[in-house]
Amino acid sequence: MYTGFILGYIIEDKFINFSTEKSKRTVSIFTNKKAKTSMKTRVLRFVIGIITLGAVYGLLKYLSVMIFGANTSESILWIVDYIRYTLIALWGVAGVPFLFKVCRLD
Repeated sequence: MYTGFILGYIIEDKFINFSTEKSKRTVSIFTNKKAKTSMKTRVLRFVIGIITLGAVYGLLKYLSVMIFGANTSESILWIVDYIRYTLIALWGVAGVPFLFKVCRLD
């Protein structure tokens, strides 16, 4: 899983640059107040993030069972699980913020 976190962090930092803070935007050009993300946007981001993370987890679990089945050696299954959890962490760290940027939920 650490591999997914590290790769996700690098990808998110270099290419996506998602931030939950709105420090660059202000409410008005005449005030110094920072714009806040609405509660609706935050809840929507949470729901979309949890649903897509669960979908990626379920899809990768289903694919690993369908492709490798029960007759595969235990060492191969460990490698498959390592790759699966790496992809899940990668999606959580870089994929979901990218999805938020595409959907304009930043």
